[in-house]
Amino acid sequence: MIKWDEVFKIGYIQRVHGISGEVEMRFTDDIFDQSECDYLLLKVDGLLVPFFIEEYRFKNKDTLLVLFEGVEDEAHARMLCGAEVWFPISAIPEERDMPLTWGFLTGFNVSDARQGEIGKVEQVDTSSANTLLRVVSHEGKEVLLPLHPDFVVNLDEKARTLVLDLPEGLLTLNE
Repeated sequence: MIKWDEVFKIGYIQRVHGISGEVEMRFTDDIFDQSECDYLLLKVDGLLVPFFIEEYRFKNKDTLLVLFEGVEDEAHARMLCGAEVWFPISAIPEERDMPLTWGFLTGFNVSDARQGEIGKVEQVDTSSANTLLRVVSHEGKEVLLPLHPDFVVNLDEKARTLVLDLPEGLLTLNE
């Protein structure tokens, strides 16, 4: 059985594409394209269920068209709509041709080198020149953090942790 601490969220099934069982998957990281993993995990009724990839292709920079084995028609594909998509940490290649994208940080636990734990990255916004992390604390408080390579103290892919050295006063800006 796959445990929640052995996976990280990479997107969700957005909608059905066509009538042959293909679905559109909105993703935050294309790590599956950089690994040898032939399956993705979908959260179905609160459980992680492996779905093996029959074929896939990119629709655009953040949407994938994917056909899973055993999903052969529109009705079956429709049942997957809205499901969260997760990826096994064990399938992350040690070395890869492509560098990490900032979207890979979704799900990472973030802390500040001086102030300690901040929360978990819920979203990475790269829509503007300044990349922002939307981080939610254990108490449910949301904070937007600018992300710059100069702020990164430590990045541990396997442990899914990010340590930043944020400018003084940034965390208390919205209080």
